[in-house]
Amino acid sequence: MSGLLEGVKIIGFEQVVGMPASTAVLADWGADVIKIEPLWGDWQRSLVSFNRTPLIMNLEKGEIELHFEFLNRNKRSVAVNLVTEEGKEVMHRLLKDADIFATNYSVEVLERFGLDYPSLKDKYPGLIHCLLTGYGTKGPKAQRPRL
Repeated sequence: MSGLLEGVKIIGFEQVVGMPASTAVLADWGADVIKIEPLWGDWQRSLVSFNRTPLIMNLEKGEIELHFEFLNRNKRSVAVNLVTEEGKEVMHRLLKDADIFATNYSVEVLERFGLDYPSLKDKYPGLIHCLLTGYGTKGPKAQRPRL
């Protein structure tokens, strides 16, 4: 691991593979990455392989979902209920001193929670926004899931 990004704080409102893989590399380089998950967790935590075998390693008293752990290594994680005012307050406390907001949720979801670029740009003028999409933000496929 390198300290190249030491002192950089990233809030990762991310799921599944695309953005978690990206922020894992940034965490490898020393960034402080805080992954925001729904209360039930990133659904990748219960991923199964193609032959329906759980990708879980039983380590004496606990289990680890290997794929999830690989893509979320070196990160801290917090479950936040963004439907509630308390959850929104937690998110804004985290964003207040963050350098980067990294997400792969759709613009529609971000707008619903007030986490889209227009909603955050004036409140956090120094915050860098990273949006990873498979289909862009405009056009007929823009709202397709980003896996």
